[in-house]
Amino acid sequence: STPTLTVVTLDRVYRPGDPRLRALAALPGVGGVEPALRLSGILRSAGRSVPAIVELVSARGRLWRPRALAGSPLAPGAPGILLAAKAASDLATATGDTVSFTYARPQGPRATLRAAAVRLRVRGIESDPIRTFAFLEASQGAALGYGAAVNTLLAVAAHGVSQQGLEQELLARPGVLSVEPAATVSDVSRDRLDDFLGIFHVVEMIALALALLIAFNATSIGADERARDHATMFAFGVPVRAVVAIAVAESFVIGMLGTALALLPGYALLDWIVHSYLERTYTDFGVLISISTGSALVLTVVGVVAVALAPLLTVRALRHMDVAAGLRTVE
Repeated sequence: STPTLTVVTLDRVYRPGDPRLRALAALPGVGGVEPALRLSGILRSAGRSVPAIVELVSARGRLWRPRALAGSPLAPGAPGILLAAKAASDLATATGDTVSFTYARPQGPRATLRAAAVRLRVRGIESDPIRTFAFLEASQGAALGYGAAVNTLLAVAAHGVSQQGLEQELLARPGVLSVEPAATVSDVSRDRLDDFLGIFHVVEMIALALALLIAFNATSIGADERARDHATMFAFGVPVRAVVAIAVAESFVIGMLGTALALLPGYALLDWIVHSYLERTYTDFGVLISISTGSALVLTVVGVVAVALAPLLTVRALRHMDVAAGLRTVE
């Protein structure tokens, strides 16, 4: 809904109202700005731990705010953390449980950063599929020792300004460390996942070729074994198209039964591949296993259509069949 949403990482922590923050918000290419605070650390629970980037955002944010799939969303002044489903699963925790967040906390008159830990109640499960990101309401900054400090800005382009134009304008300003579209992480993650899924597409093509070959061989063997039956039907005037139609119907039923029987072990195999390899390769991804429309179409083509159409390849042999030889009985 916000295609130009951009994450602006600042070179240090700033206090609200800092002149540099006001200057960034006043740029002509900026259509809106909301402050945020990102803290890197580690989430722990039940003897497990995951790296995390906890972002403190306003529950009243108009540009963007996290969405809760389960539990309660962020509310102004309300405590509690939103975790990604993958993080909650890896930490063996759920809504209402408590996790520990270890991070760098400013201490002393010079605000020296030292490791500190704080207990946080899991308020809800957030929709982000990447486990690294977690969210707190901006008012919780005081409990973490940062108050209303800001080290990140969420910005959108003004009307008529492109994403690239917004990035160039922001990067030219002092105090800006980096600028990237908010969709960068998900886009890169999707590209890496597509690389992995490319392996499955190759397997699909191999399976389709094997299914066609097996179906043709099975049909050819079946036609040879039923040569006398076919010759008998031809002798009684049954046309070739009727014999082929019977073979297609039989193959269709066989294909339907074979596909139905293969669904459950196939799904179990996919589940094993994902949990044994994909989750170990991309540890931060929360992957849901489902059969999409495209996959169902491939299953139908490989398991039913290919088998059902295989008898069409025997039409030429049936037309040139020696009926007398087929009816001869050898003792």
